[in-house]
Amino acid sequence: MQHHIAGDLSKAENIYQQILQTDPNCPDALHLLGVISHQAGKRNRAVDLIKKALIVKPDYAEAHNNFGNVLKEVLKEFGKLEEAVASYQTALTFKPYFPEAGRKLLLAMLYV
Repeated sequence: MQHHIAGDLSKAENIYQQILQTDPNCPDALHLLGVISHQAGKRNRAVDLIKKALIVKPDYAEAHNNFGNVLKEVLKEFGKLEEAVASYQTALTFKPYFPEAGRKLLLAMLYV
């Protein structure tokens, strides 16, 4: 995560890939690799990776929040943000005091 936080996405991606080679269902590596994919504009890959992380760990609030971020970008083009809203709501279900998810939920609801 240090590389990811520092903005060295290439190094972070390599480390997450190595983790997934050892444990293909590591929710943290799947989620964070999905975040990197989103940051790189690879929205479909991001959706797939974060969705897989949520299958492995359904109560992963941070992944639900970031899934909402990706869906918001993907679905905004089609004027259909209900799925993003649902992801933010799920994040808040698992972590009620999650200001980032709450703020994004309110913003997404403005477009629904």
